[in-house]
Amino acid sequence: MSRKELEQRTDNRPLGYKDFQRLNILAFSVFLLFSSLTLAFYKVQILEFDKWSKIAKTQHKMVVEEPCKRGIFYGRSLCPSNPKSPIPLVHDLYRYHLHVDPYLIPQEHRSKFCREISALFPLDYKELKGELEKKSRSRRLFSFLTRPEKEAVERWYRGFISLTKVSKKGIFFIKDYKRHYPYGTSLGQVLHTYRYDSKRSMGYPTGGLELFFDPVLRGEKGKKILLRSQRQKIDQDELVEAAKDGYNIHLTIDPVVQAIVETELEKGVLTAKAKGGSVVVMDPHNGEILALASYPFFHPGKVEEYFNDPEKLDATRLRAVNESFEPGSIMKPISTMVALLANQELIDKSSPPVFSPLEMIDVTNTSFPGRLKPIKDVRSHRFLNMRLALQKSSNVYVARLIERVIHSLGEKWYRKQLSELFLFGKKSGIELPSEHTGMLPEIGKKYQSGLLEWSVPTPFSLAMGYNLQCNQVQILRAFASIVNGGYLVKPTLIQKIANESGLIFSQETKKGAKLPINAFDLEEIKKSLQFTTQKGGTAISGNIKGYTEGGKSGTTEKLVNGVYCSTKHYASFIGFAPYNQTRFVMIVGIDEPQYQIIPGLGLNYFGGKCSARVFSKIGEKILPYLGVIPDDPINESLKDEVVRLAELYDAWNSR
Repeated sequence: MSRKELEQRTDNRPLGYKDFQRLNILAFSVFLLFSSLTLAFYKVQILEFDKWSKIAKTQHKMVVEEPCKRGIFYGRSLCPSNPKSPIPLVHDLYRYHLHVDPYLIPQEHRSKFCREISALFPLDYKELKGELEKKSRSRRLFSFLTRPEKEAVERWYRGFISLTKVSKKGIFFIKDYKRHYPYGTSLGQVLHTYRYDSKRSMGYPTGGLELFFDPVLRGEKGKKILLRSQRQKIDQDELVEAAKDGYNIHLTIDPVVQAIVETELEKGVLTAKAKGGSVVVMDPHNGEILALASYPFFHPGKVEEYFNDPEKLDATRLRAVNESFEPGSIMKPISTMVALLANQELIDKSSPPVFSPLEMIDVTNTSFPGRLKPIKDVRSHRFLNMRLALQKSSNVYVARLIERVIHSLGEKWYRKQLSELFLFGKKSGIELPSEHTGMLPEIGKKYQSGLLEWSVPTPFSLAMGYNLQCNQVQILRAFASIVNGGYLVKPTLIQKIANESGLIFSQETKKGAKLPINAFDLEEIKKSLQFTTQKGGTAISGNIKGYTEGGKSGTTEKLVNGVYCSTKHYASFIGFAPYNQTRFVMIVGIDEPQYQIIPGLGLNYFGGKCSARVFSKIGEKILPYLGVIPDDPINESLKDEVVRLAELYDAWNSR
């Protein structure tokens, strides 16, 4: 048999047992292989779907917060000729956070990356290197870049890519908002700011209205997904949950009035070489604050500069609200009001009144019960009536009035008027955090030292503005009742709170409680206050050219280590203008004016000098702005009355 025949016969032979065995093994092996693959797919796709889905998402997608805008503060214009549209006092501007994906920056290029990017920004090389070593797909390197800064980083990274061939998605930017203050330091302590953490989007309000209204302002952040696909840019995203912006707050502040107040306050403090100062301007009829300023100023856009410097930290405080002082002589109009209220109380009981505003009262006796030292006036007098007493700022006169009051109605009645009618020792309720409550002595209560808060001489000290403390807003609230017909108003900074959907709050401007005092008595006090800024008064510097005004100056010695210091003073002036249809009440406080004599002006530290001068300068500018026509163009409307009052004083006090 030939070889060819043998091979042909072998190929055509039937399969034997061993051949079938091999085929079965092969088929079973293939079956097991596919079964194991099926089980593996089942495990991955069904049993472990959530696990691997999350891993896949972290590799291709990243969930980030969609920023929301904080609410905006708006001012308003009170000038009749100006548009009435709201004036934004703060803006939220787009900024960019620089992020790096450490996974896409190979180890051999990290040193170069850190070295070059630390040259662009004030970032520590070691800190940067540490960020890249962390197991994360997103590390924030720098916050709140402006658009030019963002573009500069992008140009640098394009050059870095061309040299190192790293992924172009190694860095990326996330948008956010940051507060911007177009008026700089204006209203700084009132507004304050929202301070952001350098490495996180979290932040916190630093004070002022930002803190008080934070729940309303903050809004709600949304969510979006950033894609990491090689075919998609990193900034392409999918919005999952829309952000909700915060509510906008419309203030009673007029930025122009505020600017005038701040300019004149700064001049006044620097001229007096004082420690600081503050001014509050309020509408006496509804309590709306038109301007609220504190010097030294605070720039909310440079918050780190102030909070990191102990010498500048005090400038972040709003003196008119956060600090209290002994009001001194600006309390005397309130003391005369209490005496007139006592008159009304006694008349209602068919009893004789404690005094008459026209009464000639002997002020030569300066001794009072419980006092080791006599009460003195700056200048000695013999006889005064209410007009002369307020014009000359007599301590003895108001102390005698209150002596009569407590003799007729008692100390408890006197304290009740200060506490429950004029609300001393109680917060004003203005919409700002950390308002100082002030202090009004309580009968029967003791200090920690064991001494009584209210003792025999206390009423006489209260009459002339000592032994109690208040902030500027609190005493301005009480003073406003003299010029608005006897109503207590609630000081407020808020007109309304709203967003695009509508109004959620609107301030009611209704008047508060009516004091039980007749219009004639109120008019007599208001009239008396006009003579303070006229010839013979203690605050001639407070005269506003072209307008009628009235007010009261005050100068108190400050407590230093529990003892009154004769060279450290708080100088104040509280006043109103014009006399009829009054548009504003204002208080000016100058803290620690230098103890000096200014040629032509006299002692610098008196409130009738440094503080009254600021009142006058502010009034001269804001009254025309408010559209008030001058009611005393040549400043002679009171000329005859001033002469008659001077003649009366000479007749009573000439020796």
